[in-house]
Amino acid sequence: MKTTRRYQLLADHPALDFVNTLDDRYHPDGPVELITSYDEVLQFAIQSKILTAAEARTLGRVTPRPAAERALRRARALRETVERLFTAVVENRPIASADVSILNGYLEHALKHRIVRSSGLPMVWAWEGITRDPDSPLWAISLGAAELLTSDALVYVRQCACETCRWLFLDTSKNHSRRWCDMKICGDRMKARAYYRRRTSSEDGRAAEPALSQLSSRRARE
Repeated sequence: MKTTRRYQLLADHPALDFVNTLDDRYHPDGPVELITSYDEVLQFAIQSKILTAAEARTLGRVTPRPAAERALRRARALRETVERLFTAVVENRPIASADVSILNGYLEHALKHRIVRSSGLPMVWAWEGITRDPDSPLWAISLGAAELLTSDALVYVRQCACETCRWLFLDTSKNHSRRWCDMKICGDRMKARAYYRRRTSSEDGRAAEPALSQLSSRRARE
């Protein structure tokens, strides 16, 4: 593996964290792609505990380059499908049947590899062939997305309140009142913007807006 990228896993759910690997979706300068290679798919899988480091190294070693490039394209396609599904939920819009069909295709492939393994009692769920199939990092993501879409926790999926961010996350806070993907980043950014608006209003528009672009260029833009 030839990547040192570290992902900010703030969503409290791996499928939503994976959606957030396209950063700043609504930024005026355009989004930032954080999954630029198959190695970075594997790195995300390690950080999310979808794969062990040893499994990821093996998978990276045995996967030919053409297969790795196909797997990268499939990973991005799954990510965008999951994003559309959960964004529709958050925005209370109808879910596109085409997106459900796409997710079901990934899910069908994943479930072919889902097995029960005995290493004592209770037995455990496992994945068969995880170091042989280039798509194996996507199995847990597609299954996790499907499980969340069909669970009572779906009502707690949120989007970051910062309009240029909109990262998805599962609100596990005590009162389910979380608004930001990260209070120190997006929360501070929106506080700065609100302060600017109050200030310019009180000074008849004479003040200049603080350099909010510096706050916007977080995560991948650092």
